Amino acid sequence: ELYEGWTLQRQSIMNQYGSNKIMINVPGNSLLRAGQVINVEIPASEPKKGKDWKDPYLSGKYLIANLKHEIIINDQGKYTTTLELIRDSLPVSIADVKEFG
Repeated sequence: ELYEGWTLQRQSIMNQYGSNKIMINVPGNSLLRAGQVINVEIPASEPKKGKDWKDPYLSGKYLIANLKHEIIINDQGKYTTTLELIRDSLPVSIADVKEFG
């Protein structure tokens, strides 16, 4: 019974990681490593007045879960890094239904 509780708890945590995952492509950066925490700023889907242009729910700190460096050797040459980023919580709480009433 203790084993079953542990496996269910682990499964729940793994599902949480998958729910807050994003994939981004950035210019090649060989200094990035899996396990590092980086800050990501994502523009809000609706424009706002003033300095607060970032999406409060998507922007913030993410853990690099996986990354892939891609180097293309041709006339132009290209080096990009694809990052799989995850986090376990939101930086701000989601508005309660009472706030919309």
